[in-house]
Parts: sequence; C-alpha cells; structure tokens
Amino acid sequence: MAMLKKLLMWILVLTCVVFLLQTFIRFHGDKFVKLSELYFDTNNQDRINGNGSMMTSQFGCKRNVGFLKSPKPFVALASFHGSGNTWTRELLEDLTGIYTGSLYLDPHFNMTGSGRCPLLGEVYIIKTHQAKDDITSSTCEPSLMKNLTIYDKAIFILRNPFDAFVAEFNRRKGGGKHSGLAKQEHFKSKGWENYVKGALKRWRKTILYWITAFDKPRHILVYEKLIENQRDELTKLADFLQVDDATQNINCMMSEVKDRNKREKPDWLKKENLFNDELRESINAVLEQLLQNDEMELVHKTIQGYLYK
Repeated sequence: MAMLKKLLMWILVLTCVVFLLQTFIRFHGDKFVKLSELYFDTNNQDRINGNGSMMTSQFGCKRNVGFLKSPKPFVALASFHGSGNTWTRELLEDLTGIYTGSLYLDPHFNMTGSGRCPLLGEVYIIKTHQAKDDITSSTCEPSLMKNLTIYDKAIFILRNPFDAFVAEFNRRKGGGKHSGLAKQEHFKSKGWENYVKGALKRWRKTILYWITAFDKPRHILVYEKLIENQRDELTKLADFLQVDDATQNINCMMSEVKDRNKREKPDWLKKENLFNDELRESINAVLEQLLQNDEMELVHKTIQGYLYK
C-alpha cells in the first residue's frame, strides 16, 4: 500500500512538472522550441545557434533542408564582406530546401554546408567573396581541384559600402562573429582608416567583376531592398533559381519575419561619427566613377542612393 502511495505521489509530481514546462514553452516560444519540431539533417547534426541551443527555422516553420541527391550546376552567391551573405544563405536554404556551401570554413557561422567541399555535389549555391569565376576551396582535397570548376550563374549581393565596411570591421574586431562589435577606440584608430582605404579598392573590384565582367546569367540582390521587402526579393530569387513550388516556402518564411539583422547601435556607431571627410570623399569618388560607367547602368539608381551627402 505504501508503495502504491509513493507511485501516485511521483505521478502527481511529474504531472505538475510537465504542466509547468508546457506553460513555460507556451509563453516563451520565441526562445525555446518543442523537441518534436526540431530538424535533424542527414548527418544527424542538430542545427545550433550561437549559444549552442537547438532551434527550428528562424521563420517559425519546421525546417526541411538537406543536401542534394544529385549534383546541379553551381551558382555563386557573391558579395563583398559585410554585405549579408550569411543571412542570405539562411534565406536561400529555406527557399530552396537545399543547404548552401562556401569556399571558406566559416567556423563562427554554424552553417551546415560550410566546411564541406562544394565540389562533392552536395550543394550548388556557394558563398564567395572572390572577384573571379573559380571554385577553389581550402575545404577540398587537392585531387578534386585539378580541373578548373566554374559557376553556371551568379547571385551578387550589393550593399551600401559605408554600411558594409562598418559591418565587416565590427566582425573582425568583435571576435569574428556577425554579432560582434568593435570598440569605440578601434574606430578612432589608424587601423580603421587603413581598413576603409583597402576595403574600398576591393569593394570596387568585386562589384565591377560580378556586374560587368561576369558574362553568364546573374541576379543582383540589393541588400537594402531585401530588408524592405523580403517577399518580393525572395520571389525574384526563386524565379532566377527556378525553384519549383516556391510560394509555399515563401509564405512559411513570411509568417514570422523578424528584423534579426538589425540591432540597436550606440550613437558613436552612426556613419557621421565614423567616416571623416577624407574617407567620405574617397568613397563618394568611387561611387561617382561607377555612375559614369555605362556598364553599371543597371544599378545606377542604387549607387546614387549610396552617395553620402
């Protein structure tokens, strides 16, 4: 009889614990997810966020992403550093249902497709910051790179250089993570000025290659437009990539749109406090040169909006 009473007591305690957990999840669902909704990939690797906890899609829908069953022609996801490439990869994975790859290890970004050789045929959209049509990756065995492998088409992410430079400098000085933040003294140092001067040359080279020299199909994704209207920009991407039945995926993604890429910034991190007259004039001069380039006509309006007045 005593044993039965003990058993009933434990059942009552467990029932209360389960009830409390369900209540907690119900009111804090933005931070925790039900185990039944977690997505496990083909290698049984849980999707992990920066704090090491498991999560579903950032859009609140169950993630259904895997590797290719058979190879597809490669698509470059090209950009200058700090232009939102990793965020765009997450969007494209939910849009296509296929993991994206990278020419880099990306140790801080927790992307399943990074660190795997893109030439194995498991992915087809590949992150690159290079200004060339060449899939050469340190993640691949040398034997796989004997022959030059090139892209079939490209997506180029264009972002305001003032914002891209700040984002990349924050990442570099903030521990290599996208959520990193440089200290105020970093931006007051000669290192910041030297970085901007070097980055400006590389930004110009990158944008000219992917918009004027790359002679295969390419789609220009303007970062600011993606922020303003994700549905329209995702629809254009789906058309360019020829994604079948993309509407359902986009509707799912739009069900819980969050400004995850935006964060509160201190006043000292505003553009007017970071770029002195010399840096501002140098960047504006490059933008003016691009506006004089007829081959850049497709993005002239966007470039015009980047001028710092």
